[in-house]
Amino acid sequence: MRLAIAFVVASGGFLVACATPGPHPHAGIRGLWREYEGLPAYRALALAGDPDRVWVAGAAGGRLSQAEARTAALEECAAHRQERRLQAPCRIYAIGDRIVW
Repeated sequence: MRLAIAFVVASGGFLVACATPGPHPHAGIRGLWREYEGLPAYRALALAGDPDRVWVAGAAGGRLSQAEARTAALEECAAHRQERRLQAPCRIYAIGDRIVW
């Protein structure tokens, strides 16, 4: 099974409560994080921009390996980054349940 989701967001600066234990994502992407957590393993999340202002993201789940999920998330993010003409590069934000950025 393969599943890829992509997000393009201009954050309004509001906070959303997060009741799940574990990693604490940046306040500007908590809604995205909840959706990301629902993706099947292997999964990865990539972001470009400022999570407090304007940003784009790419997420991939249900891949054959973590490396494949990482690559797919970066590709999704890059496509949205180009659409929005964002200068900031896409970076991996999370791999599986671990926030790395």
